Amino acid sequence: MANHTDGISSIDDLRLAVALADHGSVLAAAASLHIAQPSASQRLRRIEARLGVALFDRDTRGTRPTAAGLEYVRLARQALASVAAVSDGARRAAGIRRYRVGTFTSLSVPVFTALQRLLPPETTVEQRIDNGRRLLRMIDEGDLDAAVVIAPHTTWAPAAAEVTRLGSDPLLLVTPPGVTPVDPRLGNRAPWTTPLWLASYSSQPDDVAQDFTARGARVHLAGTAPIALAVARERSELAAVPRTAWAADPRAGEHTRALPRPLSMPLALVTAHANPVSRYSGNLAEALHLDRDRPANMAPVSGRR
Repeated sequence: MANHTDGISSIDDLRLAVALADHGSVLAAAASLHIAQPSASQRLRRIEARLGVALFDRDTRGTRPTAAGLEYVRLARQALASVAAVSDGARRAAGIRRYRVGTFTSLSVPVFTALQRLLPPETTVEQRIDNGRRLLRMIDEGDLDAAVVIAPHTTWAPAAAEVTRLGSDPLLLVTPPGVTPVDPRLGNRAPWTTPLWLASYSSQPDDVAQDFTARGARVHLAGTAPIALAVARERSELAAVPRTAWAADPRAGEHTRALPRPLSMPLALVTAHANPVSRYSGNLAEALHLDRDRPANMAPVSGRR
């Protein structure tokens, strides 16, 4: 590594190093930063060439920080936090507030839409999308102010964080306009002539899929709830998705009803200690149409126009 003279790292360099340490692979780190994998690899090689040290060991199992890399990442996190503090200070002086909020993919549209509607107009919401454990780690490291996650994930919440149970998000059967609504409680007598697109927030769709298959339905598992809804609507087929996903974009003429096996996903708001976002938990639960008093209640919901 020849060039030792220019060891100054840019903010993008620091972000790449932190992403590599968090994700454990160049591919995943690049995806989190919305850049191509070759670009991330080239940038890492340039950083190491400028510094004259190897920051990461790379093999078929992924990337792991070297001793130098661990120190680089530690200082990079501090530097990025300082940069964020500078920007936040300027925003506060101008009367603008910024909150860094995260959630997972299927819940991103309803959560971020609701927060933008609930928070004061001068508030900026910086959006992060990732899995529950990583979001909680970001809160612990000071990189995130709040996250909406599945409640079981809160067992990994930082000790200093505040956890507020928002409510439960029931899975609904959505029937498009022009298709005869199916009552899944009829068992094998139900007229399953239309394929079903299924998505949830966890591994539970496999169990639900087996229930529908046993009743004669043709089930397709979708990657996310919005995808399940979009494909089902495009093909005029059925969808089984969490209520939040459907309520974020209900369509005229659609019918919804309970599933034969009641299934609700408990959601929670996790915030850094004393963060103002926690004050909006009740409004957020209402905006997401969550069941709060009776989490197991799976009464049919009428389609909204």
